[in-house]
Amino acid sequence: KAWTSVGNITTFDDNAWAALGVTLTPDNKYYFQVRAVDAVGLKSTGVEISIEVDATPPTNPASVLPDESPTADTTIEWTWATSSDPVGSYTSGLKGYYVKLGTTSGGDEVVSETFNLAASYTTPDLTSFGSGTYYLTVRAEDNVGNSSGSATGSVVLDITEPEAPGIPSGTSPTTDTTPTWSWTAASDAHTAVASYNVKIGTAQGGHDKLGVTNIGALLSYAPVLPLTPDDRYYLSVRAVDTVGNVSAWSEDPNGILIDTTAPGNPSDLDVTTPTNDRTPEVTWTEATDPGYPESGSGVVDYEVQIGTTSGGFEKKAWTSVGNITTFDDNAWVALGVTLTPDNEYYFQVRRSTQWAG
Repeated sequence: KAWTSVGNITTFDDNAWAALGVTLTPDNKYYFQVRAVDAVGLKSTGVEISIEVDATPPTNPASVLPDESPTADTTIEWTWATSSDPVGSYTSGLKGYYVKLGTTSGGDEVVSETFNLAASYTTPDLTSFGSGTYYLTVRAEDNVGNSSGSATGSVVLDITEPEAPGIPSGTSPTTDTTPTWSWTAASDAHTAVASYNVKIGTAQGGHDKLGVTNIGALLSYAPVLPLTPDDRYYLSVRAVDTVGNVSAWSEDPNGILIDTTAPGNPSDLDVTTPTNDRTPEVTWTEATDPGYPESGSGVVDYEVQIGTTSGGFEKKAWTSVGNITTFDDNAWVALGVTLTPDNEYYFQVRRSTQWAG
């Protein structure tokens, strides 16, 4: 533009450029000259200043990544691929980055847009915002305010404990010194359940027999080393999620009783003999189970055997008859045995493998 009158001004602003009808082409260097004109038209020699126009934005940042995801760390470190200001004669240079953090992609619900010099960023403590997915949005800006496009990365923050697994249970009482407990799977709202911890004690919630042990993703557990017989044991289990949060313990409220001691023999076995009764009444004193109820499972059943020789079973081999101490007509009927007259019989009774007769 050749010399043109612009009025009695000292600031050449957007309105002045518009009135002049000139727009500078980006990425060029210009020389702006101004001179004074007095009332009779005399003009000064003028002064000059150079103007470099940079209208090219920096390259976009890329690969906006947290140091770990999912994570339980509430101050999350981020990095991204750096931007650059395109090389040219009139490049103003990269000023830095603007970042914002939200709970939606591109959002700023957590941290409004703020300047960040380096290609890395550490969030404020997110504890108060809780578990969830967070999005960091980054854009670059050069020294004259040209802005790049933005790039967004996400991270899953999980600071919430998993739901507890189901109550563990197993077969009790048992003679097995390595009994198996099982439970239903736990769930996790933000990541996933990765494994379970177990412990075993002689009291509910205890760990005097097995300290806290991680067993992987199994939903059952049997101790590797045998437990001492004739005692009750309680297993507790808790879930561990992907980032290490642990659930509350689920505890076996009843325990598993390991009983390897046989009950005592029934005693005072008695019957009227000789007799003409083909289904004579037989009585005995109930057996006892050592340690019951703390370490013994208790007598719950008797078996009888009938033979024509001592210890024999010619009439009936060992058969369960229930938890009775009087073998009466109803018991004979249930057993399906009637004694033949003019014979001698041997009536035996036992609890499990113990017997008297």
